[in-house]
Amino acid sequence: MKAFFFGAGASAGTLAHADACPPVARSFGAAVEARMPGWQREFPVLAAVVRHLGAPLPSLDLEQVWTCIEYHAKLGGLLPSDPQWGPEATRDLKRVLLRFYGAECDSLAAGLPQSHDYTLGKLLGSELLAGDVIVSFNWDTLVERLALAFHQPLVPPAGADTPGSIPLAKPHGSVTWRINWITKKVEWLSPAGGLATDAMDVGRVGIMQEPLLLGVVPAKSELIREIQWASFPGIWEVVTAQWKLMTQAVRRATVLVVVGYGFPEDDTYGRFLFREAMKLRSGDLPSVQLYELAERAQETASALRDALGCPELQVEWKGPVTPAPLTSNS
Repeated sequence: MKAFFFGAGASAGTLAHADACPPVARSFGAAVEARMPGWQREFPVLAAVVRHLGAPLPSLDLEQVWTCIEYHAKLGGLLPSDPQWGPEATRDLKRVLLRFYGAECDSLAAGLPQSHDYTLGKLLGSELLAGDVIVSFNWDTLVERLALAFHQPLVPPAGADTPGSIPLAKPHGSVTWRINWITKKVEWLSPAGGLATDAMDVGRVGIMQEPLLLGVVPAKSELIREIQWASFPGIWEVVTAQWKLMTQAVRRATVLVVVGYGFPEDDTYGRFLFREAMKLRSGDLPSVQLYELAERAQETASALRDALGCPELQVEWKGPVTPAPLTSNS
């Protein structure tokens, strides 16, 4: 079986010709500055974070911004000048992320042609087979929307043992998943129990609900049982189901297809789980097919080997992610 790993480069490469193309993490600050000219008024607490970082917004990537917020939240009070942003800083950031990866991206995904003349169309339309596994590290739903458009039988992790199905894991959460702070539940499936594909509305983010998006930070509290089990076990249950399916895929796959995912060093939990899953494999190592920009291919292949703890892993570069010929609906 094949395990397909999709990262931000898969969406960005596919929608490269679209004005609202979702940015990769390293382009976050520049994208906010270019597309949201009133961002300081619209997201005042996020603006305070940027001022605290003391650098122009276009020079900041998403990791820098989110890690600053998270560390002050977790270590607040240790510094004499702690900014005390509170949870509104995270909510401001999530509002921005919904603007990039939510409804606009849904609309672009709906306009993708069901053809095989671009990378994602070829992979999801003709190479993805029943029994394979999709692992999407993206908050947007482009991958699952396109796979469903090709009538692929996608199921959430709980349906992984269903014959003829293709289970989907989203280890970093989704713009469709809602944390309901009133009911203490995570609303993440469709009414029928399948995959949800409609993004949360930006205007609904507040003290009562917000999207479940795991931060681009080293310490992901959503994965720590001691934290979530005591306060909000539903978050831990939903998130760990995704990572369990990912580790199963790494253990069993004969081929890993990596599309626009760079195995970032800051994802320390992910790297730990990748390596532990590789140790549990029996038989030969998987072959790896990598879709990446030419100038980043060697760096990504090295990061992949390091993340999986396999310096001898053979990586076949398949070229960059080619853009889709966008239709008039997009």
